[in-house]
Amino acid sequence: MPYLQRPTGRIYYESRGHGQPTMLYVHGFGCGGEDWLPQARHLEREHQVVTFDLRGHAKSKAGNSPWTIASFARDANALRRELGLKNVVLVGHSMGCRIVLEAYRQRPASVAGVILVDGSWNTLGPTRTFRDSVEAAGGYQRMERRTFDGMFFAGHDPALRAALLPRALAVPEDLALAVLPSTHAWDARRMEETLASLRVPLLVIQSTYIEPPMGRQPFGKKLDSPYLQMIRRRVPTAQIEVLAGHGHLVMLEAPEKVNAVVGAFMARVPN
Repeated sequence: MPYLQRPTGRIYYESRGHGQPTMLYVHGFGCGGEDWLPQARHLEREHQVVTFDLRGHAKSKAGNSPWTIASFARDANALRRELGLKNVVLVGHSMGCRIVLEAYRQRPASVAGVILVDGSWNTLGPTRTFRDSVEAAGGYQRMERRTFDGMFFAGHDPALRAALLPRALAVPEDLALAVLPSTHAWDARRMEETLASLRVPLLVIQSTYIEPPMGRQPFGKKLDSPYLQMIRRRVPTAQIEVLAGHGHLVMLEAPEKVNAVVGAFMARVPN
């Protein structure tokens, strides 16, 4: 199995297909590179497609800290260099949206486009420490299970949830205690300025939105959110596609829809 050895840990990755633009996919917290398999199989006929597991997720070792959005972005950029990826479209889901934006901020050279799949924007900031939230929920495993349950809605395939939950619960607690607060800090300090700095095409695919105190909600009649409004302000040229009626893991719940939107976007990115 292919691994990238980093000073901070060993990273599992897969590369398939050939052709430019190339694509690098980054998953969200508690997930894995295999979540992109429907997209990788669809697009590998025309593009080199690279997926990988973030440190502490799936087949990648947690390694040494720091576990932050910035350090995960450095891992992604190290993989870009290792594989010699040129003219690359960075694709992120959930927490991975922050990672690909930070990867662009760190190394914009050779990036041809950015795709954000069901990202979010924490505008309120943490009201208490993450450790306090864990204790209030009755422990990390219980809190993570509740968060994971909130990603799925009526009509989803229960077998999908059952298959993915153990992987989410396997993420080390000390890693979670570091990286999840880092997402809030990155949102406050970097999100808007990084979006405004983009000089490449941006595609945003959105299936849910966060509505305090209700939590994550699926798009239905409502087709807008503060996150999408902020993206329109910062990137007026962004292409925004709302896929209503699906949960947070939309690339697995509705792969044909996601593939169609991503495929059309990739056809417009210069080789």
